[in-house]
Formats: sequence, C-alpha cells, structure tokens
Amino acid sequence: MNSMEDLREEVAVRMRRVLHGQEIDTFKSDVQIPHMLGITELGERHVEENEEHTLLDPSHEFWDAWHDDDVTEYIVNEKIQTAIRSLREDETLRVTYPYGTEAEIAYVEVDEIGRNTVLDNTTDCIECGESVQSDMSVEKTGKSYAVVLSVECDCGFSGVYETNLVKR
Repeated sequence: MNSMEDLREEVAVRMRRVLHGQEIDTFKSDVQIPHMLGITELGERHVEENEEHTLLDPSHEFWDAWHDDDVTEYIVNEKIQTAIRSLREDETLRVTYPYGTEAEIAYVEVDEIGRNTVLDNTTDCIECGESVQSDMSVEKTGKSYAVVLSVECDCGFSGVYETNLVKR
C-alpha cells in the first residue's frame, strides 16, 4: 500500500526531473502543480485533459495502491499539495531568490530522496587488509561534483580518495 512517504518520494522524483537547477521567471510563468510534476511544460498554459493517466488522475496506478479506498480528484490534489509542503518544510525542496524577491526570479533545488537507500561505507584498508568504516561525501568543486572517500585504519593508514563525477 502506498503512503504519504511514498507520495513524497514520487513527487520529489518528478519535481527534481523538472525543476532542479532551474531559474524560473515567476513574472512570466505561473508555476502550478502540473508544471512542477512535468505534466505541463514550464511556461505553457495547463490543459486539464493532459492530466489523464498522470499522478493527478485518481485512476493512476499510484492511487490504486493508496492506503485509503476513496480517492477523488480533490483528495489527489490535497495529498500532492501536502507532499509538496512537507518537502519544503524539511528542505528537500528549496526555492531561493538569488537576485532578491523583487526581481521575481526563483532558483529551485530538489534533493533526491530514497527511503530505502543504504550505502555500505566499509572498505578494505590498502595497507593491512582489515575491513574499516569510511566516510563518504559528495562535494561541489566549481561547476562539478566529486565523491570523496576518507579512510582511517587502526594500523595507522589514513587516506582520501576523490573522483570527479561526469555528466553523461
């Protein structure tokens, strides 16, 4: 059964695909839920007929597995609004105004969320072969990112491995 946490994840994935890293001129574009979810292109006028077979449609497969039996268009809209609001509250969704609010340019960032994502940060020490816990982070380096793995072993070895991420 799908829950609000499942909906938050579904909405975040769609919003990240559409909005992450975008500068949006809020004076020119009225960004509504269908725009945020990628149902309607940013800057285009939304047509309700385009909602058929999308997350905004109560007959969409996501809502077939919803934990409540009665799902209407109103309930779908309310639940999606609640998911978006909670993503803002926990700062998974961040909207900033880099040129000040009077410029009406919003910059949007949407973090990836995945409740079932677990990273095993153990590795073998290259000096003694013992299994050690490592610290992994992603760091912004200019206009790109790097994955940094730091290792400290009881044998005295410590090291940092860094690799740049490449866009495919």
